[in-house]
Amino acid sequence: FAVSDSNHNRILLIDLKGKIKQIIGSGEEGLADGKFESAKFFRPQGVLWHDTKIYVADTENHKLREISLENSAVKTIAGTGKQGNWLEEGKGASVLSSPWDLALKDERLFIAMAGTHQIWYYDIKEQEVRHYAGSGYENIVDGQLKSAQFAQPSGLSIDGSFLYVADSEVSGIRKIDLEKGIVETVAGKGLFVFGHEDGELSRARFQHPLGVNAVNGSIYVSDTYNNAIRVIDAKK
Repeated sequence: FAVSDSNHNRILLIDLKGKIKQIIGSGEEGLADGKFESAKFFRPQGVLWHDTKIYVADTENHKLREISLENSAVKTIAGTGKQGNWLEEGKGASVLSSPWDLALKDERLFIAMAGTHQIWYYDIKEQEVRHYAGSGYENIVDGQLKSAQFAQPSGLSIDGSFLYVADSEVSGIRKIDLEKGIVETVAGKGLFVFGHEDGELSRARFQHPLGVNAVNGSIYVSDTYNNAIRVIDAKK
């Protein structure tokens, strides 16, 4: 499996016994494409393994990188290296803003764009970056894709037709119905409402969750500031 070794500015491939099999990146902070040993990242966060490629949210470089296991090389597929705003999208050189995590469905690589409080996606076939959800305003507002509001979305996971989002600054878990194009809140109330409380979703509280993994109706949450792993039963 692939591990984003963020503060060492590299990606590690590790077997199930914990042995490091491959180091990708020189370890030096920077921005450089090329062979594994010379490529440079800057605090990469989310990684996604798809066939013989690993996609990387290279957060502090504001880039989307692609690792080819066949060619033992790293290349940039989106981003200029400068932080952009929510208006900028299009062909490969699009300006990104703190991409934090990735999730894949039907050749669309969804991006948690933490810096603009939005969800974007990279169309692998068309090699284009597009805005998907979020107005760019920071809050917890449900509804249609483009008018909904997020607050530093940081973790993504797809289960069936739903894209789940760890929405960090509102200490919430959100979900997007990919078929209906609707954003809903699973848990969370607002920018200054947080805590550590289990129970019914209407009163459950998290504090700055960063990671989420949804599997068969269960949503596992890395509840960062509570130093806890929590699970939500989404089937209820």
